[in-house]
Amino acid sequence: MCSSDLLYPVRSLVVGRSTAPIDEDRLPGDEGIQVVLEPRDADGKLQRAPASGSVTILEVDSQGLKSPIGTWDYTPEQMRSSWKQGLLTSGFVLNCLWQASPKSDRVKILASFTMEDGRRFEAEKDLRSEEHTSELQSPCNLVCRLLLEKK
Repeated sequence: MCSSDLLYPVRSLVVGRSTAPIDEDRLPGDEGIQVVLEPRDADGKLQRAPASGSVTILEVDSQGLKSPIGTWDYTPEQMRSSWKQGLLTSGFVLNCLWQASPKSDRVKILASFTMEDGRRFEAEKDLRSEEHTSELQSPCNLVCRLLLEKK
């Protein structure tokens, strides 16, 4: 066992339940997704560890075809400053503002977490939008509120 394994016993990565849409302007449609990355040890406990991170979001069309709509890379310094530990949200909180707005109601988040010792962990999560009945049914308003898609 390497000494960094003892210092940082990360064994897996989870895209957290607190992952949610970013809607700061309160207009129809979100500006992006707040992705919460949770590195976990062998017992499933949250672990803060130095690492770089990457998030890729894919749009999933009605036929299940996936197209990338954005990639965000984070340096170890950016990751360090994104750490939050609280009652409702704990982990690395990364704000991913849309590089291209999704036209579909489904997206897939692919995340990676690369530690300074070279260990790399990956996680993914499917999200689905919920349209609000009071909003127009246009493609630009599809991604109004992202919900975790139950598998």
